[in-house]
Amino acid sequence: MATKTDLADGDAAIPFIVFTFAVCGLYVSSLSSYLLFHALVEIFCILVLLGSFVVAWNSRRQLDNHYFLFLAISFLSSGTFELLHTLAYKGLSIFPGYDANLPTQFWIASRYVFSLSFLIAPVFIVRRLKVAVTLTAFACITALLVSAVFSGNFPDCFVEGSGLTPFKVYSEYVIIAVLAAATMLLLAKKEAFDTRVLRALIWSLTAAAAADVAFTKYVSVYGSANLLGHLFLLLSAFLVYRAIVVTGIEDPAALLFRSLELSREQFRRSIADAPIPVIMHAEDGEVLQVSGSWTELTGYAVEDIPTLKAWLDRAVSAADCDAVRTAVSELCAGNRQSFRWEMSILTRDGRSRYWNISASSPGTLQDGRRFVVCMAVDITERRESEAALQRGNLRLDLLASNASRLLESDAPQQLVDELCQKVMSYVSCDAYFNFLVDEQAGCLRLNACAGISAECAESLRYLEYGVAVCGCAARDACRIVAENIPEVPDPRTELVKSLGITAYACHPLMSHGRVLGTLSFGTRTRKTFSEDDLSLMKAVADQVSIAMERKTTEENLQQAKQAAEAASRTKSQFLANMSHELRTPMTGVLGMLDLALQSPSDLERSDYIRTAYRSGRSLLQILNDILDLSKVEAGKYSLDLKPFSLKSCVAEAVDIAAPEAKRKGLELELDLAQDLPAHVAGDQVRLRQVLTNLVGNAVKFTERGRVTVQVEVAEKTPEGELLLRFRVSDTGIGIPQDKRHLLFQAFSQIDDSNTRNYGGTGLGLAISKEIVQRMGGEIGFESGEGVGSTFTFTARLVVPHPDEQPAEVAVSESVAPDPGGQELAGLRLLIAEDDATIRQVLATMLQRLQFSVDFAEDGSKVVEMWRQGEYDLILMDVQMPRMDGFQATRAIREQEQGGRIPIIAMTAHAMKEDQRRCLDAGMDDYISKPINFKECIEKVKGFACRR
Repeated sequence: MATKTDLADGDAAIPFIVFTFAVCGLYVSSLSSYLLFHALVEIFCILVLLGSFVVAWNSRRQLDNHYFLFLAISFLSSGTFELLHTLAYKGLSIFPGYDANLPTQFWIASRYVFSLSFLIAPVFIVRRLKVAVTLTAFACITALLVSAVFSGNFPDCFVEGSGLTPFKVYSEYVIIAVLAAATMLLLAKKEAFDTRVLRALIWSLTAAAAADVAFTKYVSVYGSANLLGHLFLLLSAFLVYRAIVVTGIEDPAALLFRSLELSREQFRRSIADAPIPVIMHAEDGEVLQVSGSWTELTGYAVEDIPTLKAWLDRAVSAADCDAVRTAVSELCAGNRQSFRWEMSILTRDGRSRYWNISASSPGTLQDGRRFVVCMAVDITERRESEAALQRGNLRLDLLASNASRLLESDAPQQLVDELCQKVMSYVSCDAYFNFLVDEQAGCLRLNACAGISAECAESLRYLEYGVAVCGCAARDACRIVAENIPEVPDPRTELVKSLGITAYACHPLMSHGRVLGTLSFGTRTRKTFSEDDLSLMKAVADQVSIAMERKTTEENLQQAKQAAEAASRTKSQFLANMSHELRTPMTGVLGMLDLALQSPSDLERSDYIRTAYRSGRSLLQILNDILDLSKVEAGKYSLDLKPFSLKSCVAEAVDIAAPEAKRKGLELELDLAQDLPAHVAGDQVRLRQVLTNLVGNAVKFTERGRVTVQVEVAEKTPEGELLLRFRVSDTGIGIPQDKRHLLFQAFSQIDDSNTRNYGGTGLGLAISKEIVQRMGGEIGFESGEGVGSTFTFTARLVVPHPDEQPAEVAVSESVAPDPGGQELAGLRLLIAEDDATIRQVLATMLQRLQFSVDFAEDGSKVVEMWRQGEYDLILMDVQMPRMDGFQATRAIREQEQGGRIPIIAMTAHAMKEDQRRCLDAGMDDYISKPINFKECIEKVKGFACRR
């Protein structure tokens, strides 16, 4: 009787017997109709390729490797080309107009795809296939090759009457070589296949290579070489059919698509029955199995945590999550054999447990993914005992070691921050806040904090008394402990609640009954504090209070001392400079006048008086500088923006220094750029003041050589705004490196010794810097000691509209031409002035011009005399007894009928606001004291001419 083995062998032989008869039948059919023979062979091959794809695709989730899945997808492409090859035969007349070259082209395309796919497929024995990408790639390859064939871009493979082209023949040889290489790779990976499957694949590739050898020999498509090649092709397709289709259907579990499950099931049972928490997951995070102990301790079953991330997000802190992911990545990449670490986890009911975890990756799953097994030992009780002992020791260390350091340190606040950080660790807090009382602001100021963002800390920089927990603790000078904050409504805790804090304790920092600030701690992980925690916070707060009181007292004393010393130095320096600078010109004034009184010669007397006049002008300049500085410090320094001639302004500043430069034998050069506008809008007076100061300094500190003034356009905008650059260079003494920081500081000079060679108040550069900054520019310098200096500044000015007229500088140019003394003779002037000396001077000056002058000593007298007499102009002092000049002017304007008498103000108030006040009171012009008598007379003449 036959055995099962014999029956199985007999069953296996049946397909080969059937195949033999089929080959014979096909050969007989070729004798009568080659087209029928060719169509049957090609259709069988196409069905085998399509069947291979269907079987592999439906079984892809059970495949041990993706070798067959890759081949099956490639068979779709090669099967498409074989179908087109079959349909393109001339006898079928499906593609009219094409000769035997078209099917031959499709054949070569099909064989290239078939052979190269077998060569690449072994890669996917151990590597997972990206199915979507692979399908897209083969679809694109198929579309491109079909397009190339029909568009004529594919090389010719057959020429009627000549046979195969060299490209076709050489392509067949290349394909044979590729099939041979694919066979060698398949043999190298033979352990991945069942013996029967491997044998069928090897013979299939061999038959395919034999077919390609035959296809290199035929001349006619109906020749014997072509017939033999198709019979080999039929054999290759049959063997693929045996290797994949039949075997995959008849015995998939044993041969192709499933691994033995015995060892895996034993592994799963060992995990399920483990006495400790165990979790097994794939490299992509899919949780495959957990032990019963895991579910018992954590409360999570496999259904609750489908992925490792789901469990990490629920039970593990962010920092530990990163550590776990890193360890898993290292294990799955094969960089490490195992990992061990300790971390805290949360159970499903919210309890915190501490685990010692070991992890390893012992192998791969059936689908090729690596898997990781993590085993844990619960060490919660041991950790809690160790933590309790450590906290006790830490508290003693904190209070003992830091008490003396706080009291002895010159910077206790740095130790406060360090101490609070340690306290946070000790009491498991997440944030702390240290507010100090700001007595000037009348509130609390945030001095230090931790556990919040920098933006949040900035928003809490100041805290009012009675606001939030700390504000209430400071106001009431008592401790406030807020627990279970999310569930207990309290308006005081809204602020810390917004920060996620669930328990908060704030202690006032007290010293001799006075609140110095607050020190508070908050936690986001607990709802209450223990008494041990609160007592430690109280002890730390007391230590900080003592240290802060000592430090605050020391700082206040030090600041008071420094302020007093600085004030004393500033006062002494100011008085010394002013004493020298004021007394020097005053000595010249008094000395020259004394010589004039004693001189019998009119020529000498005139010279003495001119010298006294120059000394008086120097004294006036010092007073103007002091006034400018006071306006700067008071924030009342403003600019008067009007159109003016730029070149005239610069030239006038240079002309002022010209006499001194000539006296010292210096070359004074002015270099104006060609593209400078004729007129600009800005403050002409202040610009000239800066230039005069810089040019004057350059001349003062230069003994030989030259001083050069340059002006150029640095920047110009379409809107008409200019950035002008002014440069004043000299070949003087230069500025020492160690003295340069003194520049642009009020009352500072390079040489402030008693033996200095150059005088000055030290105010000029400080005022110049302020003016330049107000003009939107910058000022700086370059200097070399003994070589010279170059001061550069910029100023933003505007080119005025052509219709705007530039403001004239000289007063004499704004009045009408002098009509001559004869025409002004008899002009009646009323002068309101309470100072006898000024009355005398004005009377003398004006009477020389044959004016008729009357005087009034106060405002009431002015109004009365104006009513009684016919006057052509009034010079009105602003400050007078009984009624000041403002009141007198208003009274006159209210009583005027018909004509309007010109009134010129005279005042020692030289600020722009004072000038505006005069004009608002009804006055027509303004003269500042000390009076420039030439200016005064010119203004009187101007108003007289207009009347």
